[in-house]
Amino acid sequence: MILTGAQIRAARALIGITRSELAYQARLHPNAVKYWEVRDTIPRYQPYAVGRIERCLERLGVVAFADPHPGVRLSILDNFA
Repeated sequence: MILTGAQIRAARALIGITRSELAYQARLHPNAVKYWEVRDTIPRYQPYAVGRIERCLERLGVVAFADPHPGVRLSILDNFA
């Protein structure tokens, strides 16, 4: 579950993609991704957009979590493939 812009930044760093690449793959405008990352705010009024980012990152091997603190990691399966 993506909760913060920091999670998006960290996920991109883990897999080595740019904001524009993430936006393209998630079918969002690059400025939207930039806005959420810089402000560290995820818009709860646009759940479809957050869902697109989450699904895109999952396809690319990133797992987001919230317990005990928001973070991201690579999928276990991808680490041992």
